[in-house]
Amino acid sequence: KGLIPHVPWISKCMSLYSLSQVHKGIIVAGPPASGKSSCIATLVEALSSISAPTPSTRSTGKPALGTSHKLLRLNPLVVDDYGLVFGYLNQNHDWIDGIFTHAWKKACRHKSTTWLCLDGPLNAGWADNFSSVLDGDNDNTFHLPNGDRLQLSDNVRLLFETTDLKFASPATISRAGIVYLDKNVLGWRPIAQAWLESRPHHEVINLQRAFNKTLDAVSNFVINDAKAVSLS
Repeated sequence: KGLIPHVPWISKCMSLYSLSQVHKGIIVAGPPASGKSSCIATLVEALSSISAPTPSTRSTGKPALGTSHKLLRLNPLVVDDYGLVFGYLNQNHDWIDGIFTHAWKKACRHKSTTWLCLDGPLNAGWADNFSSVLDGDNDNTFHLPNGDRLQLSDNVRLLFETTDLKFASPATISRAGIVYLDKNVLGWRPIAQAWLESRPHHEVINLQRAFNKTLDAVSNFVINDAKAVSLS
């Protein structure tokens, strides 16, 4: 997978797992290139690998440690009409499932554990629809515009991947677990190391020396001092 076992990043993966045992929904926030997507994907893949049958369990007939896990990513802002995402009533007043409600129902029918990841800016326009789902004192149901309710099964996890919480409402933040990956969790070193492992040995020596000499200063300048310039 081209991943490096970077300890601060691994601790975020472990935090994500711990929160998934407590909360129905988890917000994974952080700036671009902080490792959010890889954190989610690695955890799901690791859980699925643990639960998968091994040659020893096949030969003895013993069951695997648990159900398989799979990740499904959706962007709630991929269309302008939220009805296409969360469902709507047509002209005949028949209910038409949206992209998300269809995925939800399908996930609840499966025996495997599905991680539904809503990847996009977390704003109240769509995120507040999940208030009743995230409320620990409620029955964890998603209320549809037609009056129906979708129960959140035990084998479904809700994730919200976003760059920041600037536009998120207090109702969403207070009900969800939060894992924040700041810019210092990853840094350039594990990314460079992963890339260098794919290069010939004679290149690695020179490139590693050049990286160590220049990238700290360059990255600090870009992150802390550089400012965006409008070309218009």
